[in-house]
Amino acid sequence: MKVIVFYGTDCNEKTAWIPWLINKLVKIGYECLIPNLPTPKNQTFET
Repeated sequence: MKVIVFYGTDCNEKTAWIPWLINKLVKIGYECLIPNLPTPKNQTFET
């Protein structure tokens, strides 16, 4: 089974809870996909 992980603003595949989650999912047999999402310059929560 595949899992797609989407992260939020000011984050990437190596920050926050993402490495922990990927490690747990891989250990129980999931294939994890983490798309590299662009972060626009001067991005804010409001935009």
